[in-house]
Amino acid sequence: MKKLFFVYILALVSIFVYSCDEVKYEKPLVVTSTFPLYTILKEIVGNELSIEYLVPTGASPHTYQPKPSDAKKATSALALFYTADNLDGWISEIADKKRIKLIDYVPLDKIIFFSCGHDHSNGNHEEHEHEVDPHFWLDPLTVKSMLDTLVFELSALYPDGKKKFVKNASVFSAKLDSIHNEALSLLNPIAESVVFMHHPSFNYLLNRYNLYYGGAIEESPGKEPSPKFISDLVELIKQSGAKAIFSEPQLSSKVAEVIAKESGVKLLELNPEGSSNGAQTYREIIINNAKILKSGLE
Repeated sequence: MKKLFFVYILALVSIFVYSCDEVKYEKPLVVTSTFPLYTILKEIVGNELSIEYLVPTGASPHTYQPKPSDAKKATSALALFYTADNLDGWISEIADKKRIKLIDYVPLDKIIFFSCGHDHSNGNHEEHEHEVDPHFWLDPLTVKSMLDTLVFELSALYPDGKKKFVKNASVFSAKLDSIHNEALSLLNPIAESVVFMHHPSFNYLLNRYNLYYGGAIEESPGKEPSPKFISDLVELIKQSGAKAIFSEPQLSSKVAEVIAKESGVKLLELNPEGSSNGAQTYREIIINNAKILKSGLE
């Protein structure tokens, strides 16, 4: 009898602890996988909805492992917004909720595909030569082209916020034009420069502002380059006349430091995810990276 009583008390305590651990939201919640998606949707939802993101500062969305706390947030959410199956598809592991894949909202004429040499899924090159590049958020005009669809989706999730979503999206659209013009002004002086990076995550930005992708240190997330690959890349950098290569805070800089030294170029850091280099808004993600590109290449 005493044993049963103890089990009963333990169960009550567990329920109490779990309920205290749950986060209470004043307004309905939407969850994004990453910080960049958060900055975009936050502009539209304003104060109409609560919004949170899962991948913490400095972590890579490619290799992130969801935690129990992520599942709790997901359980409370109206929907989970993620980028693409080949970037943050792990979001399907944390809840059987409405999942919204934002790469599907990018108009076809704005989609960029990885080159045939890029093996983003650690598979056969021929199978992935037409694989969609998921890093759409790094082009403000591509984001602008998605606003109507985002408003429609958010309004379906929370009809009471529709008028505010429409108004906020209109304001954000004007902001995106301003961000584009600011980035264009920064990057025009280095137009047609060749850019070498740690990971091929900036093709949307490079394509928009007339810069050329020269190659990457890590073609596949989490896959270390071979000595021959490094040697070939060093030679390619030397031949290109590039003045810098660009790493990312989500990735180890050790190989990048070796390549920069062997190539005789500067090593600077771009951040496609934003928040770990002080970028707290969508504008800051784009403009901070544009300034770093300019400082390395002019």
